[in-house]
Order: sequence, then C-alpha cells, then structure tokens
Amino acid sequence: MTKLKTLATNRPVLFTLLALIYLLLAFSIAFFGDLSFDISLFSSAEAQSILGRQIIVGLVEEILFRGLILYALVRVWGATRRGQMASIFLSAFLFGIIHLLQGAAGRSFDTALVASIEALISGIWWAAIVLLWTSVWPTILLHAASNALVLIKAISYPGILFSTSDYALAVLLQLPLVVIGLW
Repeated sequence: MTKLKTLATNRPVLFTLLALIYLLLAFSIAFFGDLSFDISLFSSAEAQSILGRQIIVGLVEEILFRGLILYALVRVWGATRRGQMASIFLSAFLFGIIHLLQGAAGRSFDTALVASIEALISGIWWAAIVLLWTSVWPTILLHAASNALVLIKAISYPGILFSTSDYALAVLLQLPLVVIGLW
C-alpha cells in the first residue's frame, strides 16, 4: 500500500519527466532531424551560459504566464471546467503573442508567426499541467530544459536556422501533449 501511495504522490514528477523526454525527442526531430545528442557539449562555456539563461527564462515566463496570469484568470472565471479552459486558452494566447517579438530579433514574419503558434501550443498543455498538479514547478522544468537542450544541441549545428517548417513540425508533434493535458 505504501508503494502505491508513494507512486501516487510522485505522479507529477513522473508525468513531467515523461513529457520532458517526449518533448526533447519531438524537438530534436523537428529542429534537427535526428535524435542524437552530444553530452560533451555541456562542458562548454557557451552551453553553461545557455543553461543559465534558460533557467531564468523558464522561471520568469512560467511564473508570469502560468503562475500569475493563469491563476488570476481562474480566480476571475472560476475553477469550473469552463472557467479553467477559458483561462488556459487566454493565458496560452498571451504567451504565444509575446513570442511574436522574435520577429523583432531578425526572424522572418512567417517564422515568428509559426514560432508564436508553437509557444501557444506549449502554453496550452503547460497551463493544463499547472492546473492539474497545482504547481508551476513542473512547467518551469519543462520550459527551461526544453529550451536549453535545443539551444545547446544547436551549438553542434553551426549556422542552423530554426525555420518555419521546423516550428510547424514542433507544433504537430506537441498536439498529443495538448490532448493529454486538456483531457
């Protein structure tokens, strides 16, 4: 009985780890076309810098969009299924909109738009996780780790451009996570 109780209390951790593994595989396929990863990349100063920045990005964006905005919307619209769904979609929409700023960073409008849609899709299932587990920590881990590992892997692909089609494939590969999250 104690083992079942322990497993039940560790469900958020297990789900987060499984989602992270799936997400890393999906992003590796979408952005690089392969599943390889050179662990030695982590020893470079560039990789350590990327990791540090992405931990900050994960913390800030998740606390803002899933910690503050999502919970404020749920408080306003209620913790009913309808109120939660509306809160999930609006917070994800706002998360996607802010990623349009990638266009200001030199990306083409169509790539920035599809990257924004990818962020919206991530925002939907991450918001569902936050509401399900009543904690923002799993999404901080997912956000920081997925961003960091993609950017660290990109070190070994000099000159790689994350294209519109790369982001479109990332959107498609995340749809099962959206369905699971909303279910």
